[in-house]
Amino acid sequence: LHYKAEMLRDHLSSRVNPVITLSDESEGLLDTGGGVAAALPLIEDDVFLVTNSDALWQGGFSAALERLRTAWLIENRDNRTDALLLLADMKRAFGFDGDGDFFLSEDSSPVRRGDKHSAPMAYSGTQLVHRRLFEDCPNGSFSFNTLWDAAHQQGYLKAVLHKDDWYHIGTPEAVALTGRALTLGGRSLA
Repeated sequence: LHYKAEMLRDHLSSRVNPVITLSDESEGLLDTGGGVAAALPLIEDDVFLVTNSDALWQGGFSAALERLRTAWLIENRDNRTDALLLLADMKRAFGFDGDGDFFLSEDSSPVRRGDKHSAPMAYSGTQLVHRRLFEDCPNGSFSFNTLWDAAHQQGYLKAVLHKDDWYHIGTPEAVALTGRALTLGGRSLA
């Protein structure tokens, strides 16, 4: 919790049989990696899902999760995957304001764009991670990129491509664009 933390806490506490555990960042944002690291004591499993709340998936989130789960079982059969990123095809990524983040190698390793003008895939904000990814992580605020870079150097970072439309709805403009696109059958108006 950070933005409108009390409003969210009040709303969620009124639910019947709540199944949501809250991690509080009201004292300061911890960034993508630090926020999850701070929540680790609240997570019981060794492997868990991390997802951003500002995305919609054509065909629903269940299909994306099933693709990620299936890929995890394949990629992690030798217990050497610490993070499995779900990537979105830039041709099917709507509302995303960027030039792509990754290329995907034949062995399912994501390769950063680096100094190239663009890359064909964007990080969708969804990943499966193993708890060991956070061993020796920095304290406080830090980006997941720090963890991904370390896992990539060891060969423990993998990715899978989502094969349907993905909508980033992190801004009011992107929400409006997504609404218009979905009304027209899942295609962008941009």
